[in-house]
Amino acid sequence: MNRIENIREWCIAILIYLFLQPYFIWGVYNQLQSILTIALVALCVTSINVRYSDVAYKVLLSFIFVWLSFKLNISVVGRLGIMLYSVFFLTSEKLMINSYNKCIKIFVWTTTISAIVYLLVIVLGVNLPHHTIAPLNTLKDYSYDAYPFLVVYKGIESFRFFGCFDEPGVIGTICAVILLMRKFNLKQKENILILIFGIISFSLFFYIVCMLYILLFAQAKYKILLLSIFIALSLYVSQESLLYELIFARMQFEDGMMVGNNRDIGLDEYWYESFKNSEDYWWGLGHRTKEMYNPGGASYKDRIIEFGAVFFFAYVAAFIMYGIHKLRPSLKNILIYILIICSVLFQRPFITNITYILMIYIPILSLSNEYNKQGNVRLQNSI
Repeated sequence: MNRIENIREWCIAILIYLFLQPYFIWGVYNQLQSILTIALVALCVTSINVRYSDVAYKVLLSFIFVWLSFKLNISVVGRLGIMLYSVFFLTSEKLMINSYNKCIKIFVWTTTISAIVYLLVIVLGVNLPHHTIAPLNTLKDYSYDAYPFLVVYKGIESFRFFGCFDEPGVIGTICAVILLMRKFNLKQKENILILIFGIISFSLFFYIVCMLYILLFAQAKYKILLLSIFIALSLYVSQESLLYELIFARMQFEDGMMVGNNRDIGLDEYWYESFKNSEDYWWGLGHRTKEMYNPGGASYKDRIIEFGAVFFFAYVAAFIMYGIHKLRPSLKNILIYILIICSVLFQRPFITNITYILMIYIPILSLSNEYNKQGNVRLQNSI
């Protein structure tokens, strides 16, 4: 590989990682965001390369983000930044895949250090040097203790693994998407580490995604094994145990909702049902209005409240249509991709964050590339 190209891929990878908002940039993220966006676009824009068969889909994805830019209550410069996201859809697929794989390596390296510190501090009780930092989300009323490559709640006992991020759910989401994209290929040592990170995050989302993948795609013997383990744990785990509190208690249902689902923590479901019967449901109430109706939450319903069902479903449909176009005729890959996009939009519905946009875009390229490498190449010209 050309040395300059390799350096460029690593630079793109670092920028994508920073958009995940690790704790060491929390205090300056708002100031850095524009700089990071411009740098990322500048690194990608010189590698525009679109296959003829993909043009209509890439134009549609670009249009979605132009449309989104006019729905946001931000400056003209901010709108221009959102419009520039279309560059990522037009950039060479090879560059995007290679850069994203390098970003995964950065995530694995930093999170491995996090896991070692977690073992020392949380499991073994070693008192390592640390300092107190304010939360990324200003609505949170607690602080964090920051260790090298690890944050934990300050003064709140928690056995869950945060890594460098403000919630264990971030670790759970990243690990789930990577493993889905790689079809849980545990022959790769890197994927074993990613599985371990997801497990110790005690992310309910991560566990559910793992179970869904096994039930949908694994061989019968693994399905039987999963069912056996789940039944055995259900019988073994007492209601006073840590494992029960972290996993099984959160899988219970109350008032028709899973206890562990905190996406709608501040949302009045009676109000939302009334909202669904109004015209505003289709067109939205405007950017940032979700703070009035679901403060502290992070749900796909927030995007519908803000931008309307018409835009939200167009956003989802544009990605799924492109996914089907790229991944056909592999039904398995299409189903895996639908599971990825539904999972990400349910767990981390941040449709203006570059990392989460790429988290539902790159898997299309990666799954398609893997399918083609198996000898199913379709010849396509580029422009």
